[in-house]
Amino acid sequence: MLKDIANHNLLSLFVEMGDDKIKLHEELGKLQYVIESEYELSSKIESLDSKISDCRDKINSELSNHNLKCFNRYFKYLSKKVFKTVELSCFFEDNKNELIFKVKNIDKIQGDGSPRAAVMAFDLSLLAYLKKYRLPLPEFTLQDYIESVDYDKLNELFEFSNRMEIQLICSVLSSTIHDFSREFLSENTVLTLSSDNKLFKIS
Repeated sequence: MLKDIANHNLLSLFVEMGDDKIKLHEELGKLQYVIESEYELSSKIESLDSKISDCRDKINSELSNHNLKCFNRYFKYLSKKVFKTVELSCFFEDNKNELIFKVKNIDKIQGDGSPRAAVMAFDLSLLAYLKKYRLPLPEFTLQDYIESVDYDKLNELFEFSNRMEIQLICSVLSSTIHDFSREFLSENTVLTLSSDNKLFKIS
């Protein structure tokens, strides 16, 4: 009988099928691991999606019901003082993946220095909001390249800064501020540099 099995290669076939079975079990084990991993990752993704959705709802609620409205009170007021006929305000769009903040009426302001004045108005409004609600953030703003901003716009911005007791730090050339009174410049100038008085005394 053993001779007949050998003649018909049944023994080698049996061994070969045994090896194939082992390989199939190994492949099955790999697939089961992948399936389990996929399920675990899917569960984590669902959990994160749920948390993101909750956070988004809270952010939307805070922005729409209180914080953004409070900020816009300052931004609308100051931008109207600066631009006279245009009132700026912030709003946001929710596109599922991110919150996009935009400024309403920003396209309506005109003039070379108007974008810079709008940025200053935004920064000062934000600081006024932070100061009112005593949020632990810096209460000063650094501004540069303000030479292109008209005198009347700068005057409104400086007056708002002083009235709200916000530290507005600007570096300007003396030739661009000749419209301001000596009294105003004396009260608001912290440091004057010249060829004889250089910063840190560096020649």
